[in-house]
Amino acid sequence: MATSAVSFLLILPLITPIWGSANVTQNIFKFKILTGVVVESGSIQIQKVKREEMSLVLCATYCNNACGMFAVNNVESECITYSDRAYEVGLITTGPVNWKLGYRTDYDTVSTNEWTLVFRAQKKIGFSVFDAWNRTGEYDDHPIQHSFPLECLQVAFIEFNGTGSDRDSWFTQERILNSTWSPGLNNESSLPDMGVAGYYVEGSAARRFNIYGPRVTCGLEWLYTTVLDHLDDICDHDWDIDPVSFPNFLYSTTNGRAAVKGAIYPLVDLADVLAVWVKFET
Repeated sequence: MATSAVSFLLILPLITPIWGSANVTQNIFKFKILTGVVVESGSIQIQKVKREEMSLVLCATYCNNACGMFAVNNVESECITYSDRAYEVGLITTGPVNWKLGYRTDYDTVSTNEWTLVFRAQKKIGFSVFDAWNRTGEYDDHPIQHSFPLECLQVAFIEFNGTGSDRDSWFTQERILNSTWSPGLNNESSLPDMGVAGYYVEGSAARRFNIYGPRVTCGLEWLYTTVLDHLDDICDHDWDIDPVSFPNFLYSTTNGRAAVKGAIYPLVDLADVLAVWVKFET
């Protein structure tokens, strides 16, 4: 049986501020980024560039095919590229926080057509999707091994306009361009907890990447998709979902609303994977 996936597709300008202070372009996906790390020795310097408003993205563009590593200092507006990677021998790992180091990884990014995978979550592994999405000090665009299975059956998708958004604000009804559930989803008048953070009450509910109708009575509620991101939910007793582990990816199998229990709407199904893809447009 094919692995099923709920996909969120995010369209961005070619160079865009997104996810906090991190600038993301296609080139950044090739590097692992370290903060507060400088190069002392063990790598051959290709060039040093100083220019106004030097950024992580801009410095990465100087690191072409002959470059294995780059270092950028936003305060000093300085970028240095190196021909190879110094690893532990030539690195000072307690360098000034103004420096960031980007080095090429041993893996390629996962791409299909114009889309690049930047985040992937697996069902029932006992680790919070929301925590993984918001880990500080890391970029959520870690390269993935060639063995990563792309043979997923996409069972639902939403395409968002990400221009001008940040790490969380892209996930709104107003930014939806197309989806499995359009135009009904676009026209919904009441999605009170829609968002990446969704609906969270400690010890009672953790519904992330949440597109969920009004909370009234558990057995009568409806949704388009949500991530049950914890073992406990206040509606467990009414839902036909065995909370053996988390996360669980709920989605509507039709072109409209779905119910977790009852006969008001068709019942939800569970996907195996949640994925976020980005596409850059000029």
